[in-house]
Amino acid sequence: MLYHTAKHLDAEKYRTVVISLLPGGKVADMLHHDQVEVYSLTVKHKWQLPFRFIKLLMYLRKLQPDIIHSYMFHADIIGRFIGKLLNIPVVISSIRNEHIGGRHREWLLRLTDRLTDCVTVVCKKAGQVQADRGTIREEKMKVIYNGIDLSRFTPISMSRREDIRSQWGVGRTDLVFICVGRLDPQKNHRMLLSAFHKLAMLHEQAKLVLVGDGQLRGELEREVRELELEKQVEFMGVCTNVQELLQAADVFVLASKWEGLPNVVLEAMAAGTPAIATSVGGTPEVVIDQETGLLVESEDEYGLLQAMKVMIEIGDAGRQMFSEHAKERVHEHFTIAQTIANTESLYEELLLKKQKGKKQLKQHAAVLQDERG
Repeated sequence: MLYHTAKHLDAEKYRTVVISLLPGGKVADMLHHDQVEVYSLTVKHKWQLPFRFIKLLMYLRKLQPDIIHSYMFHADIIGRFIGKLLNIPVVISSIRNEHIGGRHREWLLRLTDRLTDCVTVVCKKAGQVQADRGTIREEKMKVIYNGIDLSRFTPISMSRREDIRSQWGVGRTDLVFICVGRLDPQKNHRMLLSAFHKLAMLHEQAKLVLVGDGQLRGELEREVRELELEKQVEFMGVCTNVQELLQAADVFVLASKWEGLPNVVLEAMAAGTPAIATSVGGTPEVVIDQETGLLVESEDEYGLLQAMKVMIEIGDAGRQMFSEHAKERVHEHFTIAQTIANTESLYEELLLKKQKGKKQLKQHAAVLQDERG
């Protein structure tokens, strides 16, 4: 989301500089390509943080930004202290998930809350969870949903769809479930595999494609072999053509234990792929159960199995209904244009509260920090 925000902010109003705590990576390269300024602190070891903090302090003193908008926990804490030390007019933090990494992080956010003017949250649920824990105050909270760049979702041709499905080794009568996400405990692939194993015993035409990589790949591949699902489960690894893969599949499924607002659910809906997802984080704010997709409770394997069976049994017509409603919902509520409009509106509101007139907005710099670069 950082990339799209930095790329699409109105250049006539804002000079945007992205500051990365870590060495520049793929996102930094993309931002450079789109002519967005990127400044990397190249923190490789924790002992470097004090020195890089001084470096950042000197850089921002020279830049004199009007806004700091930080993304992720470490950037939030640093941004708050920098904002106080340099008397930066507007300091905005962000909450991207309902789980932020433990009590010590919650304590630090609670302790430094007075140093920020606003906290953007990616969904109502994440904001409410953190408000209940006292890490943010509700009056400071602003919900800004993630948005999708719909121009990336050009419909693929039937021949291209068949090419992709042939690479998966599936036939025309097979029904493909696809899961896109890191192979780590949060995404709960183990429960997905267990539910799919039971489904495959009932529906031989069911196939499962897993897109992504991570620490659990070896264990999950071993589990697939033990369940004798090698012919029905395909590990794709990291892919750059996710939009095409989603359109080539029949149903998207996400079994996460927790989330913020999963972009991949929005992407599946934008691609017109009916979605099954666990009712965690902001997912229920996106997926309307029984209308734009199916929701199941977190860690409810039986519920997940039943939802997958329903997607098979309703046939093409039923899945097409979900597809049309899902695309309509994304187009109406979750576009990148809406995200940018809400972000710029927040910037202007906070700047005006700091007694800066609208005519001065062109002089303001929006600075965003991200710990992942």
